[in-house]
Amino acid sequence: MENANADTLVLMDELGAGTDPNFGGGIAEAILSSLLQKKVWGVATTHYYNLKLFASNRNDIRNGSMQFDTKKLQPLFQLEIGKPGSSFALEIARKTGLPQATIERAEQSLVKN
Repeated sequence: MENANADTLVLMDELGAGTDPNFGGGIAEAILSSLLQKKVWGVATTHYYNLKLFASNRNDIRNGSMQFDTKKLQPLFQLEIGKPGSSFALEIARKTGLPQATIERAEQSLVKN
């Protein structure tokens, strides 16, 4: 980050992963903010909700997502610019045979948070 400038291209895969999501997401947001101040070009992949919101609330960064066939639960390998994506975790959990009661508990947990 120290040597980055407007001529720099940075590729970041799962930025901030590998730690507590709250800390990882915060660190990732700080990194993106620093790079944006320097006008760095880049791509960052993430599942962090805070980064999706971060990109939605700024003019100098864009969300993108890979389209997903929700009926077949398969990726379509088509990039859509402008809106964040979803991991479709609950739908995939259903498809893999996770018990319905467990999925319902997960859904209730998501509503609380």
